[in-house]
Amino acid sequence: MAGILDGIRIIDASQNLAGALVTLLMAEQGADVIKVEPSGGDALRRLEPGHFVWYRSKRSVALDLDTDNGRAQMRKLLDRADVLLESAAPAESARLGFDHAELSGHLPHLIHCKISGYGMDHPWRDRPAIEALVAARTGLYHHQAGVRRDGPTFMYCPYANYGAAFLALLGICGAMRVRLHTGRGQFVDTSLMDGVVFFTNMLWQWSEMPVPEFNYFLDYTTPYPVWLYECADGRWLHHMRTEKGDTFALARVLGIPRPSHANMLTDAERWRFNDQVIAAFKTRARDEWIARLREADIPVEAVMPAETAFDRAQTRANGMVAIVEDPERGKVTQIGIPIRFSKCASAIKGPAPSPGQHTAEVARQIAAEPARPLRRSVRKIGRNPRHPLDGITVLDCGEYLAGPFGPMALADLGARVIKIERPQGDKMRTPVPFPPFMACQRGKQDLAVDLKRPEGLEIFYRLVQRADVIHHNQRPGVAERLKIDYETVRNIKPDIVYTHSAAYGTRGPDAMMGGYDQLFAAMCGMEYMGGGEGNPPIWNRLGTVDAGGATLSAVATVMALYYRDLTGEGQFVDGSLLNAGLWYNSDAFVADKPGVRRRPTLDRNQTGVAASYRMYETSSGWICVAALFEPQWQRLCEVVERPQLARDPRFGSHFGRIDHRDELAAVLEPIFKTRTAEEWFARLDRAGVPCEVSNQGYWRKFLQDEWCLATGRVAEYYQGDLFGKLRQFGQTIRLSETPQVIQGPPPRIGEDTQKILAELGYDAAQQAAFKTSRVVTWPE
Repeated sequence: MAGILDGIRIIDASQNLAGALVTLLMAEQGADVIKVEPSGGDALRRLEPGHFVWYRSKRSVALDLDTDNGRAQMRKLLDRADVLLESAAPAESARLGFDHAELSGHLPHLIHCKISGYGMDHPWRDRPAIEALVAARTGLYHHQAGVRRDGPTFMYCPYANYGAAFLALLGICGAMRVRLHTGRGQFVDTSLMDGVVFFTNMLWQWSEMPVPEFNYFLDYTTPYPVWLYECADGRWLHHMRTEKGDTFALARVLGIPRPSHANMLTDAERWRFNDQVIAAFKTRARDEWIARLREADIPVEAVMPAETAFDRAQTRANGMVAIVEDPERGKVTQIGIPIRFSKCASAIKGPAPSPGQHTAEVARQIAAEPARPLRRSVRKIGRNPRHPLDGITVLDCGEYLAGPFGPMALADLGARVIKIERPQGDKMRTPVPFPPFMACQRGKQDLAVDLKRPEGLEIFYRLVQRADVIHHNQRPGVAERLKIDYETVRNIKPDIVYTHSAAYGTRGPDAMMGGYDQLFAAMCGMEYMGGGEGNPPIWNRLGTVDAGGATLSAVATVMALYYRDLTGEGQFVDGSLLNAGLWYNSDAFVADKPGVRRRPTLDRNQTGVAASYRMYETSSGWICVAALFEPQWQRLCEVVERPQLARDPRFGSHFGRIDHRDELAAVLEPIFKTRTAEEWFARLDRAGVPCEVSNQGYWRKFLQDEWCLATGRVAEYYQGDLFGKLRQFGQTIRLSETPQVIQGPPPRIGEDTQKILAELGYDAAQQAAFKTSRVVTWPE
């Protein structure tokens, strides 16, 4: 089988993690990725021990884009390319040959994607595009509770880059589909800040009405720990509470007195009960508790490093473990490929190349190639698409956040998404809508129908005939019992794209277990690495595994729609939360060869990973610095009036400042406490040291910013009498020809039931009969 992106060529001139992740995923789905970098290699090679995972399956060409000859060679590459991905600072774009207006005049077919710090039109566009600095400036680190102190907590996982990578993938793949219909490329603009906004979807919301239950969640930074417990052997587990595995069930398993009301405890009662739980877990070893909890149907996972998760049979069943023979590091166990397709192959093409390894080979190939032919769609929608997924209908059969968040991303790309909801409502609906529910449902229509009833199933089958995509996150076997599984629906609609994003996976020894965001943050290393050196694990506040698993499934769905428009064939698309959790740890690896440097740990105080890449507490507030390279480090030493530090050979490299961070912290921490964060910012910024103030509460300013509202970065809609006006994150991808579109607020249960039934040919009497017999429902 060919790859789903077979025949696509991407020129990757990006210099950040987000770009590397985009082209890694696309290369292993069949795209020919040519990495353009300086002759000595790009910055990630010098800063990140795991860069070789991100650069595998690609070819490397060495070009100096600061020279006329380098830019001329780049133009030759682009003449024979489909996609250009770059991350140049907006002010540098024209000088490097990345001005889109000029490129599109000569190469109208080219899809040009830029991943910058804040976006091409943002007032902050000239600020440094560095993960920790974007996170600090947007206040991200203030959303995470720490272990040992108050104040912001450095997040080990680079969420801004991962979020930007997801957005760039959606934008590029959507633009590829549009090009099949129009023959034209376009500009795709996203940023690290958009990645932050994308991942804070549950938290960055505002209602004009005072809704205490809603606002409490937004302001609440849960104290440590949250269902994280240490066991008798010193190892940790993370469990979840569900309808079956509730507080009463937990008390029974632990052998402690159960509380009088499982879901109505006061704060004092909750903490007393938690103290009993803590003591009980310390009486047995972790694996014994995990077996007992699973027997009681209480979801639970071990807290472990990502490298340990490579040994799990389910991880291997998912194809998320790969062994690659690396020329420098020997045999290396690392992450596999997180999405799969039933009719298209995915493959790791080889280890990371050395810088410029394929320069001559690619030059010969480009010189011999004719002009690049444009592929066209075999499917017609009767007009040029107005949005990337214009003309596509998605049936969203998922629940909670991990299912519906992906279809919401598809709705933002212009698809018509119909939420198929039980008449009793999604399990995450509450009398006062829960912020996570509101964060994954906008832009959809809602059909409330009972699929367990024959009449309800017939309604669904009629809808399938008109649909393009079915998407859900049910446990394996649930769709089969409901008769909405892939084999059933493809007999009704042979070209359907059927996306199943399960928890553990669609097959394998653990596939039938229920799973939640926190469990995979535990299993895949996020809680372990986020705790910091010598600390207990830490709960991940953002819920990024749910969002990441859902978005990977959305990316795969857009790829499958591109393939269907190209060939006329639908297929089964497979992903999981487990795969997403390991994708966030893509730089984790196990090398057979001794002495291979591994990724650094977070420091004990959870401020960063290196003395020159961390937050410092000041006399008022916190300042984040990112002096990653030697000239920046020298300037930092001059600003703090310790020039001798720059001459000390122990601290003369980025890795030296990691290895000796404690010695440097002892010197630098007292110095930073002598001035305010704003004062340090002014001095460091003026000297050219990349830095930002950690901006607590920025999310409120973002949602109230009129420029953000006017440019579509904030979406506002009326959400009924309870909320009045509701504001959430808006457009996170700016496509020049077929923009994102926010189609409306989260729907009420059954809000569109009557309209959809009428479209399917049911008259008013039939609709009324369905409602009377509780096959369907709609608001009164």
